[in-house]
Amino acid sequence: MEGIDHLAPKTDYADEATEAMNLFHSTLANLVPVFQKTEVKWNMLDSNDDFYSLAEALYNIIVISKFEALAEAKHLELKEFAHYGFFHKTLADHNYIEVVSPDYPNSILAFDYVASKNSPFDVIYCHRLNAQGAIIDRDLEVGFATSSFNFRFR
Repeated sequence: MEGIDHLAPKTDYADEATEAMNLFHSTLANLVPVFQKTEVKWNMLDSNDDFYSLAEALYNIIVISKFEALAEAKHLELKEFAHYGFFHKTLADHNYIEVVSPDYPNSILAFDYVASKNSPFDVIYCHRLNAQGAIIDRDLEVGFATSSFNFRFR
């Protein structure tokens, strides 16, 4: 079995990561009428464990499973993925979705979770990482619409 050092450069996964994240985003947005009908507080993440659990499950199904299947097809051993909205001490040993944002042009940003400020799920919360994967800054806000994505195998 090959190691992850045999993967193509990370830029080869930008299309797949952006497609998966856009599908995750649109799935959440399409569920807003259901959230409203069932009184799930979708725009208040900290106060609703039901929404958080659903968002995490959708992220796992839509985004993470895509890259697990890719790794399996390439016969690669994967390290653990960074968990949705989880307080990690470091991402040095985790795979993650990288957020590419014009707000932080020379930074390595790791996706943490989505939230709503002006419209449904318009904000991404990220961690800023150093080159070794240590988290050097938390809870950076970037706009979903102005961001693109990549996948980082570790």
